[in-house]
Amino acid sequence: MLLSPGLDLIGRTLLDFLPPCVAVYATLAIGSHRYGVDLPGWSLAVASLALWMGYIFSKPWIKEYKDVRAAKARGAVLVPHAKEGHRELVNALLAEVADGYPGDVTRNLCANYGTVFRFSIGFDQPYLTTEPEHIKCILATEFEAFEKGPVFHSQLRSLLGTGVFNADGEMWKFHRSITRPFFTRDRVSDFDNFERHAQATLQKAKARLVEGYPIDFQDLASRFTLDSATEFLFKNDVRSLEVPLPYPTGKSESLDPTYSSNVFVNAFVKSQETITKRLSIGTLWPLLEFWKDTVMPYRRTLDQFVQPFLEKGLMEKESRKLDSEEGTETLLDYLVDKTSDQNVIKDELINLLVAGRDTTTSLLTFSLYMLIEHPDIEQRLRQEIQSKVGFERAPTSQDIKEMKYLRAFLNEVLRLYPIVPVNVRTSTKPVVLPPKTGTDTPIYIPAGVRFIYSVFQMHRRKDLWGPDGESSIGCNQIGTDVPGWMLAVASLALKMGYIFLKPWIEEYKNVKVAKERGAVLAPHAKENRLKLVSALLDELADGYPCNTLRGLSDKYGTMHRFSIGFDQLYFTSKPDHIESILATEFEAFDKVPDLRSQMESLLGTGVFNSDGEMWKFHRSITRPFFTRDRITDFDNFERHAQDALKNTKARLAEGYPIDFQDLVSRFTLDSATEFLFKNDIHSLDIPLPYPGKSDLNTSHSSMPFVNAFAKSQEVVAQRAFMGTYWPLLEFWKDTIMPYRKTLDRFVQPFLDKGFKEKETRKTESEGLVETLLDYLVDKTEDQSVIRDELINLLVATRDTTTSLLTFSLYMLIEHPDIEQRLKREILEKVESERSPTSEDIKEMKYLRAFLNEVLRLYAIVTSTKPVIFAPTIGTDTPIYMPTGTRFVYSVFLMHRRKDLWGPDDESPLEFDPDRFLDERVRKHLVPNPFIFCPFNAGPRICLGQQFAYNETSFFLIRLLQQFTSFTLEESARPAEGVPKPEWFAYNETSFFLIRLLQQFTSFTLEESARPAEGVPKPEWVGIEAPQGKDKIRLKNSVTMYVRGGLWVKMKEVV
Repeated sequence: MLLSPGLDLIGRTLLDFLPPCVAVYATLAIGSHRYGVDLPGWSLAVASLALWMGYIFSKPWIKEYKDVRAAKARGAVLVPHAKEGHRELVNALLAEVADGYPGDVTRNLCANYGTVFRFSIGFDQPYLTTEPEHIKCILATEFEAFEKGPVFHSQLRSLLGTGVFNADGEMWKFHRSITRPFFTRDRVSDFDNFERHAQATLQKAKARLVEGYPIDFQDLASRFTLDSATEFLFKNDVRSLEVPLPYPTGKSESLDPTYSSNVFVNAFVKSQETITKRLSIGTLWPLLEFWKDTVMPYRRTLDQFVQPFLEKGLMEKESRKLDSEEGTETLLDYLVDKTSDQNVIKDELINLLVAGRDTTTSLLTFSLYMLIEHPDIEQRLRQEIQSKVGFERAPTSQDIKEMKYLRAFLNEVLRLYPIVPVNVRTSTKPVVLPPKTGTDTPIYIPAGVRFIYSVFQMHRRKDLWGPDGESSIGCNQIGTDVPGWMLAVASLALKMGYIFLKPWIEEYKNVKVAKERGAVLAPHAKENRLKLVSALLDELADGYPCNTLRGLSDKYGTMHRFSIGFDQLYFTSKPDHIESILATEFEAFDKVPDLRSQMESLLGTGVFNSDGEMWKFHRSITRPFFTRDRITDFDNFERHAQDALKNTKARLAEGYPIDFQDLVSRFTLDSATEFLFKNDIHSLDIPLPYPGKSDLNTSHSSMPFVNAFAKSQEVVAQRAFMGTYWPLLEFWKDTIMPYRKTLDRFVQPFLDKGFKEKETRKTESEGLVETLLDYLVDKTEDQSVIRDELINLLVATRDTTTSLLTFSLYMLIEHPDIEQRLKREILEKVESERSPTSEDIKEMKYLRAFLNEVLRLYAIVTSTKPVIFAPTIGTDTPIYMPTGTRFVYSVFLMHRRKDLWGPDDESPLEFDPDRFLDERVRKHLVPNPFIFCPFNAGPRICLGQQFAYNETSFFLIRLLQQFTSFTLEESARPAEGVPKPEWFAYNETSFFLIRLLQQFTSFTLEESARPAEGVPKPEWVGIEAPQGKDKIRLKNSVTMYVRGGLWVKMKEVV
């Protein structure tokens, strides 16, 4: 981006503003001259401005009119419109972000308007759904009709470039194609990487616990996943586990300033924090970074780390050309073989690093939390571990595969704590979605609608997870109610020009088209737009993920639309809708244009920020790399897991707790960078943080990369929240661009090396592709494409596993019985010392169930012709989606829908891995598989899904082999990380859980260790909402994590 985000936004606004004003001015001037009326120039200018403003204010009504007509023509209706006032809704959202439970506002709206509705915030009118059928449409059946969009791209571009997670269309297909082939079963089941870093992580934990201090398990898990991810990506981890673990709040010792990996880790974390801020304010994110892209310096740091590995990868590529027997070891090697574009490779590596680290970190953290809350489940997990691997041997992929209860446990964690609780798509063409639950009229989604879908809400719906669950509140009326003051403005606007009426005309057309096609538009949430924005902002700042959307879903139904400013988003948490979006109607959906612009600075045109042919291109160059052999290569996991666990033991030996989320984020980052580049970033070398000390050492060579990586994601999150107005936050400068440059500088050396090695491989017939970088270099010569793809994949591989591991440990802490059961399975499969193999993990059924349950509750991540979706549960009237509809679907809400996951007697909001093993699978999941989609679904299904499962499983196994008695150290975590009292990546997570349960037991939350921001609010105690059960504070960034870290204590297995 040549201009700063803020200036770019102003420029685009002026381009939209000046031409019509000039045209009107010219028309009036010519008319006055022709008829001899001498009008002064100033009056013509004022009239032109007034007509243009009139159009702007009339546009929502015109669109509403068009949408109503279009829906009617298709036999559909618009979703209910939340009637809450704009200011009221904005205040509620801001309050939730600031200090609320995620998704409370959404849940309240769903209670009032049903599972799908729309709401207005300013001129924006997003749709929201928690209907599985809608999410199915978005993610699968109507996949082509939805895209991430330009705002999303712009928010993430600074960090992810054009990588796989910031691309749509052909660019996404390209990134996907160059990356996916590397994630083979063998690759994601190679547990040596998991074992090394799991052992290092558990050693760190033991050392700190020996000191008498709790550990922040979220920090620990984040280091484990960061190191594992960087090793997996680059064959060299960032060594974040070598950095001392943080002590609880109140410990004054500062971190050692000599650890170079702090630079990488800090850039990685800070970039993601900035991305989160961008996502939280949507199009207005540039206003937060008006003069400067704040993510770009972090990305440059990450690139500086990646560059040597990239150059080495390019050199080895040339060697492989000469040596026909030399194969690609890491994703970096693989990408280098697929493309010579270093930008593409770096983007893809960063994308995968983010995904690989955050996913497992989240899942592990909430998994341990559930184990702490449910000691019986811990015991059952221990039993399965003991029966499969024992308490010494590391699990294999076959062990994990056979551990049914482990998988069920993880699935249950994911159901209640999905890694990405809420997501958003923009409809590229009109679409008719199946009716929401309890109605028989399909819902019309206009083109260009931002559609929010909440997996978090859907995963907790009783009507989806059991026949006797609570029903969605239906609303069949079109959201056409207009406050009096808006009518007055509209009357004035009609005098000023036709433009002001355009949105209502579009609404009318949509209703008509929906009716003609036998569908209806989604219910329109009638919330006050300003209040809705305020509620969303509060939720982002200090609330519980998806609370606002859950409130809208409770009020308007699991599929609805809502307005924010002039923007109208459709939201769904209906499995059938998500299936349509992601699979059956895949071609009808693209990513939101705004989303693409938001992510472009970070992800470029990578696979996660592209649509159409570009997405197909990225997908085609990535997907072949993700073979079984690639994702089951556990040497990467083992190295970084051992480093992570070693750091854990050292810090625990000092008597301090560890931040497990930080730990596994380092583990995943190092694993991801090694996987991508064959050289990890060594973030585990950075001393772990002490409680109360948030500043990491900045002298470690990896810190610029880590910091750029984290900060760029934070800025992207801010952009996403601002939507189309995000450039106002970065008026003069793209904040992410410096971070992306940092990431590119890290990636560039590996990219250069990859191209050199590509030449070598040309001369050596037996030269093999070792990394994704090598693979990409072989697929394309465009370095920008390669860099984007690498950044995209780095984001994906790092964040996915980090999230999964973090929440996995959280669940283990909350459920000691589950910890014990996992340990038994680990002991049975891999014993207490051996590193697990992919076969071990494959056999560990309970481990897989455990991870699925973690993903259920703590999900990792939230056109030209109309499409009619099939009716959804209990209805026969489809929902019409107009062209351009922005469709948001929330897996987080869907995973928690009681109507989907069973009645109260089946405890859909409780953590129970057995729901993925017993008769509830056949009762709820088999007949309606899209009620559980933590890794997306359809053509856009996560390439690294099995990699995340393997890495998480590996680390958990190594953790449980060495630790026990996990507790949350509440005094150590900051206030932002403590849940309100009233709240209450599969392979990597499975591996680490097994290793964790082999070595530790008696997990407890150390409340005295957590910082003030992690302390729950007293007023949350005892309420029926999810925050009434959670003992931690959830925070939704690019992925979901624990506010203030997961501070725990645990005992070594004797």
